[in-house]
Amino acid sequence: MRYNLVLGSYQRLREVRRESDKMGSCPNPATHAGRSRQGNNPSKGGRCLINCIRDAKIRLHNVAVAVLSKRIQGQGFAAEPREHLVHQTQRKRADIEVRADSEVNKPFYVDVTIVQQESDGKWAPRVKLQKSDNIVCCKDLEGEFVSRNHIFRKGTSHKLRAYAKARSEEISHGGESTPSVYPFAMDTNGSFCDSAILFLKKIALIKFSNEPGSEPLLAWKRASWVQETCSLIQAAVLRTASRLFHRGLRECFEQDYEHLFDVPRHSRTDNDVSGLAPIYIPAAGR
Repeated sequence: MRYNLVLGSYQRLREVRRESDKMGSCPNPATHAGRSRQGNNPSKGGRCLINCIRDAKIRLHNVAVAVLSKRIQGQGFAAEPREHLVHQTQRKRADIEVRADSEVNKPFYVDVTIVQQESDGKWAPRVKLQKSDNIVCCKDLEGEFVSRNHIFRKGTSHKLRAYAKARSEEISHGGESTPSVYPFAMDTNGSFCDSAILFLKKIALIKFSNEPGSEPLLAWKRASWVQETCSLIQAAVLRTASRLFHRGLRECFEQDYEHLFDVPRHSRTDNDVSGLAPIYIPAAGR
């Protein structure tokens, strides 16, 4: 996420007090994502502050899994949001197990990834998914157009390769568990990979297959469900990322943080118990 206003305020505060500006590098001396052991690749800005603090990345991941599984649940599907072993001989886990009411003995899985890199602003081509993209775990997406942006490169592409390798090893070891696995990737700005949207459209198509109404009405219901699902996941992830960012500022720059925010502690966004609970918007057609 972009917190230029907060970071700029902090920098100005340090300059007024004639102190060095520490926002250019991570204040956490421990090795963590984005910072090398030698310290010659310091992270900057919000991404580092999210990575620095304990269990932050897990919280971001879990909140997306929770909202997505609730949206999939019902209307022809049963979704269980916990880690599941995908294969019999390989220890490869996915985040959500989904079973369609019409095929309860044939589950498929969803692997959620939160990409913390930001877009470089360059144009990303939209290219059809092919077998060379390692889509053996989600063959029904073959031929669909996907933007090769930072989310696809850093999230979806890595997952596709990992699950393709696991499936190949499963077959070579005589295993028979080769279910479909759909990567669901987004970034902390709230943008989704095109493959995640394609997966939601696939779910919506089945959810509203038995609904009464004309084809245009059903198309509107499916599109509304996909849009509402994305909005709810975005709201949950952005709210969590904002809270974690403030917590990172407070823990890394405790004294200066109090100068930046004069709002009472009980009503600030860095307080885990502050704020309203997320609003659940029922899917269209319910």
